Amino acid sequence: MSSNRAREYFDFLADLGMTWLKPPHPEIRDLFKRAAYAEALDTSGWTELMDQAGLVNLVGNSSPLDVSQESKGRVERYGRWGILKIILKMLAAVIKDRKYRSYLKDGTSGLSKDLLKVVGFGVYVGQKT
Repeated sequence: MSSNRAREYFDFLADLGMTWLKPPHPEIRDLFKRAAYAEALDTSGWTELMDQAGLVNLVGNSSPLDVSQESKGRVERYGRWGILKIILKMLAAVIKDRKYRSYLKDGTSGLSKDLLKVVGFGVYVGQKT
């Protein structure tokens, strides 16, 4: 596969986001939209989007988020020192930047554990014609 063709796949896949595992309550949908500044789609929504982009032979799968596994993966990826640096940078931003404090407050206030019951991640693949 040429690098340009591979780049086209990665560009499209980089735009994919969270997947609704089952239809969320409107309140949870609004909460997610406010917290993530994005709209999640269900599996059929993602495959429809890929179809509109001209991809064929679409295959998709969605899975629930495993918070403990995700956390473990981040520690493995970034290491303990990397995680510590991220936390220190976040704390510095919270102390120094009023807009950042507001952003965190808006994005995290009202988060519900119910969100994890209806949102997951999806892997969707299609072939460009």
